[in-house]
Amino acid sequence: MQRYHAFLSTKLLNLVTSIFIMVNYPSHPGLEAEILVEGQALTEYRADNEAFPLNTVTRYVEATHGSRFSVRFVVPKTCWADNDLAATLTMDGVEVRTQTKRRHADGRRDWDCTTEFSVSRVQGNDLKQYFHFNQLDKADNTGPVDDALKAHIMSKGRIELQLHRIRNLRSMTPTNVDSLPLVLPSPVTVPEEATKGSALSHVTSLSPAEPVSKISWKECEYIDGPKRPVAAFRFEYRSRGMRFTGEWYVNEG
Repeated sequence: MQRYHAFLSTKLLNLVTSIFIMVNYPSHPGLEAEILVEGQALTEYRADNEAFPLNTVTRYVEATHGSRFSVRFVVPKTCWADNDLAATLTMDGVEVRTQTKRRHADGRRDWDCTTEFSVSRVQGNDLKQYFHFNQLDKADNTGPVDDALKAHIMSKGRIELQLHRIRNLRSMTPTNVDSLPLVLPSPVTVPEEATKGSALSHVTSLSPAEPVSKISWKECEYIDGPKRPVAAFRFEYRSRGMRFTGEWYVNEG
């Protein structure tokens, strides 16, 4: 299956030394990820008695309304050294960015990357949209809530970074990637009944599109398939009002 994506030819941000410990992947020392707000890593909490998919490390973080955030990850040069890699970022179930690393060409260095915006191409122009947290407004009405709305709400509250082994990484013709600026579909206000049993308090959003330079568009093939990452980091974001106890997040839903 072929996919296309974009990456910057220069680093997105100056890397920031965090005062908090990044999420580490147990079977691959040095493989880690974190969410940054204003250059500082969000405090991470382990889940309380919850089961998650294999190959996935899950942590909870506190979201603040209106804050702009970025995602930083580090893949040591010793991890999957024989394969090119793709890192795919999704927010609330929507893929917002995929970046790649040619391991054979640059295998002497760790892959240390910080991503703070999505990219798209509209009528030949490359655009960027920054990542934000926004509070989810809940209405007091108790009108009917259909299954589609419930499913839509339950898809929120998650930022996930997946790592894939790839092959046949190549440039693609820019005219083949024309699209529209990304939109993360999320209602501004939802009925209280729709979030019953859920700790959801915030959603992610994207800023208005603005020009960005030095984008190189690529396409590739997944060795293991697009739904089988070799590793994944899952950040479940909640508000400060949720129960964060010590190093644990307590889900009382």
